[in-house]
Amino acid sequence: MRYDAVLHYADEAHPEFYKFKLPLSLLPDPGDEEVTLAQLARSLLPSTNRPSANRQTPTALHNPETDDYDFQNNSGFESSDDEYSTESTQAAQNNSDSGSTDDNSTAEDTEDEEESSTQDANNNNNTSRKYIRTDPKAWKKIGSLVIARTIEPVPFEGENTLFTPKFTDEELASMKDASGDIRVEKVFEMLLPRFGEQTYFEFIAARMRNYMLHIVANKNYKPKFYKPALGKKIEADHVARFYGVHMSRMICGFPTIEETWSTREALKHVSSAAECMPKDAYIDMYRCMHFSDDWEPNENGDDEYWEDIFATSGDDRYEPTPNVAKHRHKFEHIEDGFNRRWKEVVNFGRWITADESRVAGWYNSGITIGPEPKPIRTGATIHSICVTEGELATFKLQCRVYGGKSDEGLKDRHENTVNTQKWVNLYDIMLDSFKHKGMCCTCDSAYSGDILMQISREEWGINMLGTCQSNRSGGGLHSAAHKAKMKVGSHECAMYQHNTLPLSYTMWADNSVVKTLSNFHTPELLPAGMGVNRRKRVDGVREYESTPVQCPLQQRDYSLTFHLIDKGNGKESKYDMGGQTKGHNWAPKLSMRYFNFGLGNAHTMYAALCKEHTPFRKPTKMPESVCILAHHLMQTGEPMRKKRAEHPLPTRDLTNVHDFGFGRALRSDAKGDVADTVARGVIPGAVAPNQRLRELRAKQKKHQWRMHQSTPHVTKGRCSWSKCPGLSTVGVKRRRATSGHMCCEECSAAKGGTVYLCNTIVKGQSQNCHLLYHAKYHVNKYDGI
Repeated sequence: MRYDAVLHYADEAHPEFYKFKLPLSLLPDPGDEEVTLAQLARSLLPSTNRPSANRQTPTALHNPETDDYDFQNNSGFESSDDEYSTESTQAAQNNSDSGSTDDNSTAEDTEDEEESSTQDANNNNNTSRKYIRTDPKAWKKIGSLVIARTIEPVPFEGENTLFTPKFTDEELASMKDASGDIRVEKVFEMLLPRFGEQTYFEFIAARMRNYMLHIVANKNYKPKFYKPALGKKIEADHVARFYGVHMSRMICGFPTIEETWSTREALKHVSSAAECMPKDAYIDMYRCMHFSDDWEPNENGDDEYWEDIFATSGDDRYEPTPNVAKHRHKFEHIEDGFNRRWKEVVNFGRWITADESRVAGWYNSGITIGPEPKPIRTGATIHSICVTEGELATFKLQCRVYGGKSDEGLKDRHENTVNTQKWVNLYDIMLDSFKHKGMCCTCDSAYSGDILMQISREEWGINMLGTCQSNRSGGGLHSAAHKAKMKVGSHECAMYQHNTLPLSYTMWADNSVVKTLSNFHTPELLPAGMGVNRRKRVDGVREYESTPVQCPLQQRDYSLTFHLIDKGNGKESKYDMGGQTKGHNWAPKLSMRYFNFGLGNAHTMYAALCKEHTPFRKPTKMPESVCILAHHLMQTGEPMRKKRAEHPLPTRDLTNVHDFGFGRALRSDAKGDVADTVARGVIPGAVAPNQRLRELRAKQKKHQWRMHQSTPHVTKGRCSWSKCPGLSTVGVKRRRATSGHMCCEECSAAKGGTVYLCNTIVKGQSQNCHLLYHAKYHVNKYDGI
């Protein structure tokens, strides 16, 4: 071994002593060359777990009881050498020991981990530092005899510690009305993403147009409202109205499409949706919610047929980014567009929070399972980052959908790990815009661990704090015996610190033993009154009033920050626009969820702008703001209806089960829907005040004889009389009333439809159901009786 390496390693007073370790192999004799610090740095192997530059040189702690210096528990020179040999050797051997892997690696990923570890062992040219879980022996318990080493956070480089809105004067003026009030619907539109020169609704309309042409050509779909061949296509204003109608259905509890446009049941009918657009138009756009299939080859593998579709539609072709994860092909641009726009409208502050949320879906979908240790098995997982402090708290900044086991964006080995660590890959993507700014990030135990904490500080310049499972940190393994002795609800605390790295691990006995891991907190116990308040349990009963209790400093910071992202997710979950459909794939559900995030962000930004620019005006609350936005979207552009919408009466006749007395008529032969004792669709007393009846009443004042006259109709229909002779016909498979052209003028006007009643000759015999019906139900009005 070279003497310069030995001398430098032994020089504990050297300012950069902690950066170097003994070489793993013998080095040649330097001869007569001058040994410089630069040469020495190149000849020595740097530590895989390098502490921050502002860390103080470790020193031994004096034990007054034994009058001795405790090297093993403090500076860890002996255990540090063991730590080095354990960690670096395991890194060189590709982490063959399963105890050094992070627990979020699932059993399904074993082959990928072994393959990536093998590649790492064979790759001698990779100079990136590797991080693994720390050795439990390298941790010490902080107490009265062991003083914690001060850990300084990565300095914050921003101008303001709070996130603030970022708009120009022109943009701010465009969000105000003529009275100077900021409008929530204009804030929402300001936060929608743009795709080049296209607005969000123009982009979605183009995807819907292309997909409609695709299903018409390849799946024999026949649109009911739109006629692409005749130039009647989906427009951007139509898409905005579609979103408005979808929001109105969401507000009303998502009645079915038939119930939304019902003309018979007022309790399920959504009048604003019926006035906004015809039902057929909504069904056509609902069918095209796949959004982004305008890049896949057809069933024969032919990709050129899309050229004809684009020539017909006049829209650009949608292409997913090369090498993007497969599950993001259809909504990648929508996801990236929202993420990009949300970060453009804020000035960055200091503290952010990360967590996951669930999008409802079917069981065991390919996008559903995993990753461990907190898998979501009945829906898709969306990982999100939001603002933590200030007026913009809960404002979403970044979201990403997890793609299951086959998520190509996360399954490769990260450059700073020795095997596949999906959480490191995920956070490398999500925190990319926040790196090297000295920001603080709070997360939960699904992500936190020694590996992520070291990488986030040393490689990304981010201070990170989170709850942590015991087997994902050397501190947790070191403290396992003490955890078993802690009594739940006693608020007892235990704090541990790594000998050389800026890592602190604490346990706090609240309702359960809460374990937190931080890379920027110095272990410190806050006395009661400076920490948090809790409702203690006395004899198994929780006290009514909360009491100040002691807790670690990093636990208090976690409690003050992490709950805000759950609060934001809870606020948005009340207005989930995903719907109940199983007829669509994940792309529409996830795209609607991002639109849902946009609602929450718009209201948060709207409230912050109102407080800053119009403090004398009270902003609308979230429920009212959602209703205002729905009405705004449903009134976008020119009206889509050519005919007046039909609305049911607010009251219902209860004489029969299925007879409403108004609305569109049902088939007279509908099984189970035909009343036996009353003529179908004609209930005495249930008179709809429509235009036909008013005109008839005006004519009856001049001509009193015009009462319940039998008049011919251009089309045939079945008799409405429940005792029609046709219903007593013998030898037929299904008994039906006699069909004919004659109907009652006044009953038809009162019902709003056509009430057919026989007044004809059938097989040489007179059949006058018209007379018999009115003799029974209108004897006081009909003069012929």
